[in-house]
Amino acid sequence: MKRLLLLMVVLLVAGSLSALAEHHQGPEEVAFETTIGTISFLHIKHQGKISDCTECHHKGIDEGKCTGCHTLDGVEGVPKAKRAFHGQCKGCHKNSSGPTRCKDCHIKD
Repeated sequence: MKRLLLLMVVLLVAGSLSALAEHHQGPEEVAFETTIGTISFLHIKHQGKISDCTECHHKGIDEGKCTGCHTLDGVEGVPKAKRAFHGQCKGCHKNSSGPTRCKDCHIKD
C-alpha cells in the first residue's frame, strides 16, 4: 500500500513538472532588429506574467515568426509589423507600467 501511495505521489509531481515545463517554452530572449534600434524582448519574463500564451501568440505557438504575416510592407487584412507590435506591447505595458517610450525598447547599438 505504501509503495502504491509513493508511486502515485511521484507520478503527480512528475506530471506537475511536465505541465510547468510546457508552459515555459521558447527562447529566454528574442531580439528584433528595427530601423531605430534593436529591441531585446525578454520572453521568459513575459511568460511568468501571462497565463495564456494565446494572448500574444494569436495563431498558436508553432505557427512561426510574427513577421511571417506581420511584414514591414503589410499584407491586405493583416496589420504591418510596427502596428501589430506597438498595439500588442504598448497596449499591455500601459496597463502594467512597462516601458512605453521609443527609447525604452529601441536601443541603438
